[in-house]
Amino acid sequence: MLIVTAIVCARAFGNGFVIDDNDLIVQNVAIGDWSFPLKALTHDEYWFSNVASAKHSRYRPLLLIWF
Repeated sequence: MLIVTAIVCARAFGNGFVIDDNDLIVQNVAIGDWSFPLKALTHDEYWFSNVASAKHSRYRPLLLIWF
């Protein structure tokens, strides 16, 4: 059963990032900073950049800490 699951899901590994992943992960220069988890608890999603999506940002600290 594990092999069948791996075969079915293997196609997904070739996919890239979607929607805002590039802004939140790839272009986030602060993600490697030691104070990033603390800042993520007190700021909104796009506190580290000036992306166009910032006007729609939300408070999601656990998501940012997970990244």
